[in-house]
Amino acid sequence: MADHLLLLMSLALSGSLMAVTVAFFRTLLKKRTPRAFWYYLWLLALLRFLCPLGTQQSLSDRLMERPAELWVTVSEAEEGRPVPEKEGAITIAGEGDKSETKFWPYVLAALWGLGAITALAARYFGCRRLRQELDRTAYPADEWEQAVYRQLAGRRKDVPLLLRTGGVESPVLIGLFRPIIYLPEEKLERRALLYALSHELVHWRRRDLAYKHLVVLVTSLYWFDPVVWLMARAIDRDSELSCDQEVVKNMSLHQRTDYGRTLLWAAERQGRGVRPLSAPFGSQKNCLRERIEAIMKVRKTSKLTKAALWVVTSAAAISFVVVGAYAGGERTSSAAEPTVVQGPVPSEEVSVPAELSWPFEGGQEVKISALFEGRVHPITGKRSEHMGIDFVLEKETPVLAAAQGTVTEVGYNTEYGNYVELSHGGGLSTKYAHLVSGDFCQEGDQVTAGQQIGAVGKTGKSTGYHLHFETMLDGVWVDPMDYFPEARVTNGAA
Repeated sequence: MADHLLLLMSLALSGSLMAVTVAFFRTLLKKRTPRAFWYYLWLLALLRFLCPLGTQQSLSDRLMERPAELWVTVSEAEEGRPVPEKEGAITIAGEGDKSETKFWPYVLAALWGLGAITALAARYFGCRRLRQELDRTAYPADEWEQAVYRQLAGRRKDVPLLLRTGGVESPVLIGLFRPIIYLPEEKLERRALLYALSHELVHWRRRDLAYKHLVVLVTSLYWFDPVVWLMARAIDRDSELSCDQEVVKNMSLHQRTDYGRTLLWAAERQGRGVRPLSAPFGSQKNCLRERIEAIMKVRKTSKLTKAALWVVTSAAAISFVVVGAYAGGERTSSAAEPTVVQGPVPSEEVSVPAELSWPFEGGQEVKISALFEGRVHPITGKRSEHMGIDFVLEKETPVLAAAQGTVTEVGYNTEYGNYVELSHGGGLSTKYAHLVSGDFCQEGDQVTAGQQIGAVGKTGKSTGYHLHFETMLDGVWVDPMDYFPEARVTNGAA
């Protein structure tokens, strides 16, 4: 359940970031670009709210994944101390039973579900009730109005019905599967009727009502996110503006002026607010000025503007992938998956170091953000795969060799960042990752226990300064804690 909540929150975050990205570019370029471009670009943001696909490298996933934190008090290593048994060497206090039920995710899920169902039902039942009210008083439009409508529709036979009713103040298109254009009781003159019907037919041809259903779905699922509601208002506005531009694109200045007068007439009668899941010809007065200015300043799209639109589209597509979504609680290493051995298996023929020194100065309290074989997620309570230990240390804290050995590899990759690997004989090797740089040693160098081989950084896949430390025996990952001196480990900041 908690994983599902994390996924929902990550989708809200990534969708909001996409919406803000589109809104930013729209504000910069809206006066120079066709509104239809922004109207359809909003679809990318809507899909980001609904698309649960993501990777463990995405921004949303990294923000949602926060490790459980432990504190370890490290004592100085003592020479000659025997290897402690795992159960006696470490005591973990206060973790509790990982399988105990957490009720708060279910409470949050219930609150979210109640809000989503309420918002969805209010819009859909409101639309159904409105449709029933209109149908009770509706009757066919006059013959001359039907003739004008057939002329605009052309040869298409599947156009919406044209009815008249006293339940609307201006022409409106309603109905996804059985669309109907309703005309008000007050009859329009021929030219005004021509403009209004042309506007509604553009909505119908573009399947704008299906688009509006998608917006209602997203706003209902994310009722708690104010960005969603602002985006819905912007989509509604761009829908009307782009529809107007499509209708007037071949009109003369005089015809566009007449079209603007018809919009004023419809706005004066738009008294009942915006109806759910409908495409009205009129609009609220706060949008009217922008609509009239847009139809009076129709301009062709320049080559430079077209190039800018390609850049914006590319940036939005990249943002869609980069922000991603929460990929789930399971974390895997980028390396090949090995067989995990719980403790060291010393070779009988070759001497293996019985004990390792801490890879940093001892005698201090150090925070561990992830243990071997996984970490416990603070929300889900699940353990996820992790082939080492993460020590949270200050930036550029000296990283020390855990035992005498040879530097076998100094390198960089996207997972570990800068790292150093040492061989200590007997098949035992150690790795130190997310270092500031690899300038402290070179491959082939001989190092002693406690010698500095690097400094703490946050290179690679890392959200903060820490040292990722691994031990391997004969190429198999083993728990580093089995090689360390006794330590007291407690959770939290106690």
